[in-house]
Amino acid sequence: MSSSSEIEMIARIALSTVPLWFPIFLIIFLNQPVRLFFFLTPKYRKLKADIPGILYRNSEYYRNLSDSEKERFEKRVFEFIAYKKFHKMGDFEISDEMKVLIATTATQITFGFSREYDYKAFKSIVISQKDYLSMLTHKQHKGETKHG
Repeated sequence: MSSSSEIEMIARIALSTVPLWFPIFLIIFLNQPVRLFFFLTPKYRKLKADIPGILYRNSEYYRNLSDSEKERFEKRVFEFIAYKKFHKMGDFEISDEMKVLIATTATQITFGFSREYDYKAFKSIVISQKDYLSMLTHKQHKGETKHG
């Protein structure tokens, strides 16, 4: 099986030559999800470029990592954001910085693990500006994750 960097390289080559058929190519020939195509869109390229600055401004943990650890940390933060759906409760916009800070917390918790941990059980992240009554627990919450 190809590593994600090899697949990303193949994807970049295909995307630069024939972008319209690329998602179909991923599904049929590489058996890869369409989200790989999504990573290469301008929005996600910009987010990937912004992550180091957001991390540097907001995370002392990140600032204390070695250069190689920072690169690995940035990759895991980006992947967390790309694979999760972020939902809001209230009248506000979810900024890229909010997503990065949430992903940073999740990444930091698992960063020392011997294997990559991707929180597969958490498909959605719900963000609220203020506490709300959860329909699941009937308690006040500031946010939730949804399984499945």
